[in-house]
Amino acid sequence: MTKRKPRMPLLDDLDTRYATPKKIKQRIMQLEQDAGADTVQKRMLVRRVVNLEMRIEAMEAAFAQGTTEGNTGTYVQMINLLRCLLVELGATTAKEGRQPELADILAGASK
Repeated sequence: MTKRKPRMPLLDDLDTRYATPKKIKQRIMQLEQDAGADTVQKRMLVRRVVNLEMRIEAMEAAFAQGTTEGNTGTYVQMINLLRCLLVELGATTAKEGRQPELADILAGASK
């Protein structure tokens, strides 16, 4: 009799009767819709964004409750990675939403 390797747990296998898995699946569906995740690559990014967001949220809750000092460096890295992934998915950045500066206007006028 051969031993079967344990199967790697996947997000699709989560039992959505529980709050956290349900929230994860809802966030994935919402972000896929918002980002127009119409390719495998975009859907992969969506899952990474949601996973990262949940981890950041857990860290923030722990910080707020004073239950952990946490690693500020890891927290900042996670925030930066989240921002980069969201930009990859097509989220607008604060820079894109700002009013043009004089230098931007002049650079555009000189073209």
